[in-house]
Amino acid sequence: MKISKLVLSLALLPALFAQSERGSIAGIVTDPTGAAIVGAEVVVTQRDTNATFRSVTTGAGEYSVPNLLPGQ
Repeated sequence: MKISKLVLSLALLPALFAQSERGSIAGIVTDPTGAAIVGAEVVVTQRDTNATFRSVTTGAGEYSVPNLLPGQ
């Protein structure tokens, strides 16, 4: 019984290191008809620092802005 608990504990250990204090925003930009908008610039601005992070939509209208610090 003790060995199985040890194995389970070791198996879950990497999950503890996977946590991060950073987040991301992702989505799809579409027009009123639902068609994807290609090449649209998406700008995320952190209110506290006024720092901006930019992304451009893909051919499917998708964007992702990773590694954002917590804030408004």
